Amino acid sequence: MFNESFFPTPRAIAEKMFTALPDGIFNSARVLEPSAGKGDLVDALISKTHMNKARIHCCEVHPDLQATIRGKGYTLVGTDFLSFIPDERYNLILMNPPFADGDKHLLHAWDILDSGDILCLLNEQTIINAHSARRKQVVELAHQWGEIESLGSCFVGSERSTEVRVCLVHLRKEKPQSSAYDFLKDGFEHEASASFSTGRPTTELATKEEAKNLVCAYGRARDIFLDIALKVQELGYYAKMLGEPSDISTAVSETLGPLVAQGVTLDAQEAAYSEFVRRMKKVAWNRVFKLSGFSSYLSEGVRREFDKMREEQGGMAFNMANIATMLDMLFASRSGILQQCVLDAFDLLTKYHDENRLELEGWKTNDAWRVNHKFILPYLVEFPSYARTFDLSYNRRRELEDLDRAMASLEGRRLEDITQRIVDSLQKAFREGAGSGDIVTSTYFEMRAFKKGTIHFRFLDKDLWERFNLVAAQGKNWLPDDWKGRAKEALVRNRFADKFGLVESVSA
Repeated sequence: MFNESFFPTPRAIAEKMFTALPDGIFNSARVLEPSAGKGDLVDALISKTHMNKARIHCCEVHPDLQATIRGKGYTLVGTDFLSFIPDERYNLILMNPPFADGDKHLLHAWDILDSGDILCLLNEQTIINAHSARRKQVVELAHQWGEIESLGSCFVGSERSTEVRVCLVHLRKEKPQSSAYDFLKDGFEHEASASFSTGRPTTELATKEEAKNLVCAYGRARDIFLDIALKVQELGYYAKMLGEPSDISTAVSETLGPLVAQGVTLDAQEAAYSEFVRRMKKVAWNRVFKLSGFSSYLSEGVRREFDKMREEQGGMAFNMANIATMLDMLFASRSGILQQCVLDAFDLLTKYHDENRLELEGWKTNDAWRVNHKFILPYLVEFPSYARTFDLSYNRRRELEDLDRAMASLEGRRLEDITQRIVDSLQKAFREGAGSGDIVTSTYFEMRAFKKGTIHFRFLDKDLWERFNLVAAQGKNWLPDDWKGRAKEALVRNRFADKFGLVESVSA
């Protein structure tokens, strides 16, 4: 079951852990679960407190469990917790780390916690047999900053039963006495030492004293604004490398703006900081995805999955380790992404007309089709009564872009590299007065538009047409009895034969 250290937290034990926390902590809790598993501990937290899941972040190293966590709506911010350095601040860490090295996990949690509470389940031997430097440090932390409670063999009879005796370690790191941002600790400057009254001034002297305070507040606000303006410009200088200036401006205004109206508290500052970091992470991750260049290869169907992955990735800590992991994953799946673009185009071409399809003898399924060398797509053009020329249907243009994108991917090219795309070629021809049945040529197709709304297409490159069918058939597992012979013949003529690794699969 996943790995030998996977022991989901029983609901009763989770609820026992929560009783160790002070009342009211969940109202402002920013929670991290470092070894989330399939989410049992945070599920129990949601059940008890009805917290917003957006305030609960998780780390999990196992890919299948990561999918489970995301599927439940939790934000995955890291994989291997021992190498995780957060870019947000948490004030509650709930832990059920692997029993074998729970001391490592607890010490790392203590290091990354700014202030707040840690609840950690540990193998009781970690405390009883404190023979290593790490275990001694855990015991010292517990004696100085918390408490230890024995829970006995509380996993017996649970989903993953074990007789290991467990203890609950509760640590609390206090907030600093004064915040680095606590400008009130020194009060106003000497000329503003008088206090503001809560009522209306009743004498000329009192009015002047109040006015003195207002003048001081006005001066301080003006001076602070100059400081802010300089810092905002400095922020913009660095942040514009991550994304669009409008995204940065929105992130700043919507996090700092509300802070102006709030009381001067460290909680308010940290909440604003965390919200700003979350927004900036999404901007930064979007920039990485853009730099990867993969959006050029995505059909509409693939794009939806890509956008979902990008949204999920936006919660991960923005660091080199996570960026490298994401890029490795993208490039490892490149051939699958490109093949899916071809499959989407294949489905588009085969769903409208029987004339578009050829059924091949000897194929192993009755659903095995081959796109004809010539094909027809309906509902693509309009001929308004008030106009003398054709107009290309706006709602169908994306499909035509995807068709070009599929052809380009078969040649190892990007859509942006295609100089005569279908949409551009048709629109140019229509503007120049092309009529019904007139030939229009794009990079990959010869096209004829007709008043009933259809466009008749013909592949210009027979080798590309064969390759298109071959890749689609392989993607759908429609393998004709003699497919290797056909594939070898097609691949010999196609200089882009290795783009999908077909040379190896045919030779095998």
